[in-house]
Amino acid sequence: MFDHIKAFQRKLQLLCRHLSAGNLAHFPSLREVNLVQQKLSEYATLVSNLDLEFEMRFQDFRKNSGDMELFSQPFSTSVDCVPDHNQMELIEFQCDSELRNKFMSLKLKDVYIHVSPERYPNIRKHAQVMLSLFGSTYICEQTFSVMNLNKTRLRSTLTDLHLQDVLTLC
Repeated sequence: MFDHIKAFQRKLQLLCRHLSAGNLAHFPSLREVNLVQQKLSEYATLVSNLDLEFEMRFQDFRKNSGDMELFSQPFSTSVDCVPDHNQMELIEFQCDSELRNKFMSLKLKDVYIHVSPERYPNIRKHAQVMLSLFGSTYICEQTFSVMNLNKTRLRSTLTDLHLQDVLTLC
Protein backbone atom coordinates (compact mmCIF):
# COMPACT_ATOMS: atom_id res chain seq x y z
CA MET A 1 0.00 0.00 0.00
CA PHE A 2 2.82 2.37 0.88
CA ASP A 3 4.46 1.69 -2.49
CA HIS A 4 1.23 2.47 -4.34
CA ILE A 5 0.85 5.79 -2.55
CA LYS A 6 4.46 6.75 -3.29
CA ALA A 7 4.04 5.78 -6.94
CA PHE A 8 0.81 7.76 -7.26
CA GLN A 9 2.42 10.87 -5.80
CA ARG A 10 5.38 10.59 -8.17
CA LYS A 11 2.96 10.24 -11.08
CA LEU A 12 1.13 13.37 -9.96
CA GLN A 13 4.43 15.25 -9.87
CA LEU A 14 5.32 14.02 -13.35
CA LEU A 15 1.92 15.04 -14.71
CA CYS A 16 2.27 18.47 -13.15
CA ARG A 17 5.71 18.98 -14.74
CA HIS A 18 4.42 17.82 -18.11
CA LEU A 19 1.38 20.10 -17.99
CA SER A 20 3.56 23.06 -16.98
CA ALA A 21 5.86 22.38 -19.93
CA GLY A 22 2.97 21.87 -22.36
CA ASN A 23 3.81 18.18 -22.83
CA LEU A 24 0.57 16.24 -23.38
CA ALA A 25 2.15 12.78 -23.70
CA HIS A 26 0.03 11.39 -20.87
CA PHE A 27 -3.11 13.32 -21.79
CA PRO A 28 -4.46 11.83 -25.03
CA SER A 29 -7.87 13.49 -24.65
CA LEU A 30 -6.31 16.91 -24.19
CA ARG A 31 -4.18 16.38 -27.32
CA GLU A 32 -7.32 15.90 -29.39
CA VAL A 33 -8.82 19.18 -28.20
CA ASN A 34 -7.14 22.43 -29.09
CA LEU A 35 -6.31 23.98 -25.75
CA VAL A 36 -5.12 27.43 -24.96
CA GLN A 37 -1.79 27.45 -23.10
CA GLN A 38 -3.51 29.30 -20.25
CA LYS A 39 -5.75 26.28 -19.60
CA LEU A 40 -2.72 24.00 -19.30
CA SER A 41 -1.31 26.08 -16.46
CA GLU A 42 -4.74 25.97 -14.80
CA TYR A 43 -4.74 22.17 -15.06
CA ALA A 44 -1.17 22.04 -13.77
CA THR A 45 -2.27 24.04 -10.72
CA LEU A 46 -5.12 21.59 -10.09
CA VAL A 47 -2.77 18.60 -10.28
CA SER A 48 -0.25 20.39 -8.08
CA ASN A 49 -2.97 21.06 -5.48
CA LEU A 50 -3.92 17.38 -5.57
CA ASP A 51 -0.27 16.47 -4.98
CA LEU A 52 -0.11 18.86 -2.01
CA GLU A 53 -3.29 17.31 -0.60
CA PHE A 54 -1.76 13.84 -0.84
CA GLU A 55 1.42 15.18 0.74
CA MET A 56 -0.58 16.47 3.70
CA ARG A 57 -2.78 13.41 4.13
CA PHE A 58 0.06 10.91 3.95
CA GLN A 59 2.76 12.81 5.83
CA ASP A 60 2.77 10.10 8.50
CA PHE A 61 3.85 7.60 5.86
CA ARG A 62 6.94 9.66 5.11
CA LYS A 63 7.81 9.70 8.81
CA ASN A 64 7.58 5.89 8.88
CA SER A 65 9.19 5.23 5.50
CA GLY A 66 12.40 3.92 7.12
CA ASP A 67 10.40 1.46 9.21
CA MET A 68 8.47 0.31 6.16
CA GLU A 69 11.65 -0.08 4.15
CA LEU A 70 13.22 -2.17 6.92
CA PHE A 71 10.14 -4.40 6.86
CA SER A 72 9.85 -4.76 3.08
CA GLN A 73 13.57 -4.78 2.17
CA PRO A 74 15.55 -5.96 5.20
CA PHE A 75 18.42 -7.32 3.10
CA SER A 76 19.09 -4.07 1.27
CA THR A 77 18.44 -1.66 4.16
CA SER A 78 21.60 0.03 5.38
CA VAL A 79 22.51 -0.89 8.94
CA ASP A 80 23.32 2.78 9.59
CA CYS A 81 19.68 3.73 8.86
CA VAL A 82 18.15 1.65 11.65
CA PRO A 83 18.13 2.42 15.40
CA ASP A 84 21.22 1.37 17.33
CA HIS A 85 19.43 -1.38 19.25
CA ASN A 86 18.54 -3.13 15.95
CA GLN A 87 21.87 -2.84 14.16
CA MET A 88 23.62 -5.99 15.40
CA GLU A 89 20.47 -8.03 14.92
CA LEU A 90 20.03 -6.69 11.39
CA ILE A 91 23.59 -7.65 10.47
CA GLU A 92 22.93 -11.21 11.66
CA PHE A 93 19.64 -11.22 9.76
CA GLN A 94 21.25 -9.98 6.54
CA CYS A 95 23.93 -12.67 6.75
CA ASP A 96 21.40 -15.49 7.24
CA SER A 97 21.36 -17.17 3.82
CA GLU A 98 18.41 -19.41 4.71
CA LEU A 99 16.25 -16.37 5.47
CA ARG A 100 17.49 -14.64 2.33
CA ASN A 101 16.31 -17.62 0.27
CA LYS A 102 12.92 -17.59 2.00
CA PHE A 103 12.67 -13.86 1.38
CA MET A 104 13.25 -14.44 -2.34
CA SER A 105 10.79 -17.33 -2.66
CA LEU A 106 7.91 -16.48 -0.29
CA LYS A 107 5.41 -13.66 -0.11
CA LEU A 108 6.44 -10.88 2.24
CA LYS A 109 3.73 -11.60 4.79
CA ASP A 110 4.82 -15.26 4.95
CA VAL A 111 8.56 -14.63 5.37
CA TYR A 112 8.39 -13.39 8.93
CA ILE A 113 6.72 -16.59 10.15
CA HIS A 114 10.10 -18.26 9.58
CA VAL A 115 12.06 -15.61 11.49
CA SER A 116 13.21 -17.01 14.81
CA PRO A 117 11.85 -15.02 17.79
CA GLU A 118 14.91 -16.10 19.81
CA ARG A 119 17.53 -14.97 17.29
CA TYR A 120 15.74 -11.90 15.90
CA PRO A 121 13.26 -10.65 18.51
CA ASN A 122 13.43 -6.97 17.46
CA ILE A 123 13.06 -7.61 13.74
CA ARG A 124 10.21 -10.02 14.32
CA LYS A 125 8.44 -7.54 16.61
CA HIS A 126 8.95 -4.81 14.03
CA ALA A 127 7.43 -7.04 11.35
CA GLN A 128 4.41 -7.77 13.54
CA VAL A 129 3.82 -4.04 14.01
CA MET A 130 4.12 -3.38 10.26
CA LEU A 131 1.83 -6.29 9.36
CA SER A 132 -0.85 -5.14 11.77
CA LEU A 133 -0.59 -1.46 10.88
CA PHE A 134 -3.19 -1.32 8.12
CA GLY A 135 -5.42 -4.11 9.37
CA SER A 136 -5.83 -2.47 12.76
CA THR A 137 -6.77 0.84 11.12
CA TYR A 138 -9.43 -0.94 9.09
CA ILE A 139 -10.84 -2.61 12.23
CA CYS A 140 -11.00 0.76 14.03
CA GLU A 141 -12.84 2.34 11.10
CA GLN A 142 -15.25 -0.58 10.90
CA THR A 143 -15.98 -0.46 14.65
CA PHE A 144 -16.53 3.28 14.55
CA SER A 145 -19.00 2.85 11.66
CA VAL A 146 -20.95 0.22 13.62
CA MET A 147 -21.04 2.55 16.59
CA ASN A 148 -22.31 5.45 14.46
CA LEU A 149 -25.03 3.26 12.95
CA ASN A 150 -26.26 2.21 16.38
CA LYS A 151 -25.97 5.43 18.31
CA THR A 152 -28.12 7.85 16.34
CA ARG A 153 -30.14 10.77 17.64
CA LEU A 154 -33.22 8.51 17.66
CA ARG A 155 -31.39 6.17 20.00
CA SER A 156 -29.96 8.87 22.21
CA THR A 157 -30.88 6.98 25.37
CA LEU A 158 -28.19 4.37 24.69
CA THR A 159 -25.58 4.55 27.40
CA ASP A 160 -21.93 3.76 26.89
CA LEU A 161 -22.51 0.41 28.57
CA HIS A 162 -25.30 -0.42 26.09
CA LEU A 163 -23.11 0.69 23.22
CA GLN A 164 -20.27 -1.50 24.45
CA ASP A 165 -22.66 -4.48 24.49
CA VAL A 166 -23.83 -3.69 20.95
CA LEU A 167 -20.22 -3.48 19.73
CA THR A 168 -19.40 -6.76 21.47
CA LEU A 169 -22.33 -8.43 19.67
CA CYS A 170 -21.24 -7.01 16.32
